Amino acid sequence: MFGCRRARMVIVKSVFTRCKWQAFKLATLSGFAELLGVIIVAYLFPSSLNPEIIEGLLGAVGGVMAFLTLQEMLPLAFDYAGKKQSTKAVFLGMAFMSASLYFLEISLPKEMSL
Repeated sequence: MFGCRRARMVIVKSVFTRCKWQAFKLATLSGFAELLGVIIVAYLFPSSLNPEIIEGLLGAVGGVMAFLTLQEMLPLAFDYAGKKQSTKAVFLGMAFMSASLYFLEISLPKEMSL
């Protein structure tokens, strides 16, 4: 487990120190992979997506993302950008995700409302 974590840290550090644009592109691509997964599941299982399942999945994914941000990424960000700027970025990111969930809720049809 330590070897995998160490390898991941080396990859992250090399990406961030060499080319920030490349890191941004990889993060964006990762986000689109999640979106593609949601579209595929919604297409393959349209009748299985009731509000309780969606709420549970969004809550679980949100918890995992918050844990990874605080446990893995925030200490690394402290090293590169400093505590003040890193903390501001984390809260801005969480506010952006909260706003995106709000807009998702108001854009869904009433029968799929969260």
